[in-house]
Amino acid sequence: MHPARLAALAALAVPLCLAAPAGAEVIKHLTPCPEGKALCPFFEAGAAPPEGWVEDRSGREDGVLLFIPAGTTFDAAPAWIYVRAVPNEPKLPLAEIVAGDQARFREDNPDVTIEPRPDLAGPGGRGAVPVYDVVEDQGGRTVLERVATLADQDRDGNAFAVGLILAAEDPADLEKAEPAFRAMLSAYR
Repeated sequence: MHPARLAALAALAVPLCLAAPAGAEVIKHLTPCPEGKALCPFFEAGAAPPEGWVEDRSGREDGVLLFIPAGTTFDAAPAWIYVRAVPNEPKLPLAEIVAGDQARFREDNPDVTIEPRPDLAGPGGRGAVPVYDVVEDQGGRTVLERVATLADQDRDGNAFAVGLILAAEDPADLEKAEPAFRAMLSAYR
């Protein structure tokens, strides 16, 4: 993966903090840590590529599921979707999780623009999913993200927050990929 895109992905994968349990789809894997000396947890969310998209397994190295349009590479993709699941030990409500994530965005980049969007219907009757847009400069590049945050759990009942993030550098590419983003959200297991 191109180093600049990898750095952008790592910056985009701001840890989503926490949420109430809902679906029993997060699976814990142990993978080699970046230093290669120990094993680190990777929490795999119940997301699958929407039609016309494929998983780029290199995202797993950064603790995310990464999806790109079929027939392209991450370096050349006009838009990409990444999914990150993080433990929610205190079982915070989604509104608190979203507020915390947005505060971290602003702390990391005071010039960031965050715009709320209408909530989307959650998968399988899980209720409303909060959505917001983020626009920020990342090393001289403007990156746009559409962020949806939902609650999930693993088979043992441990709570997780799952961030489904559509990202692009061009607003037209973000809007063009919106149907894939919505399809992925509605098909979340």
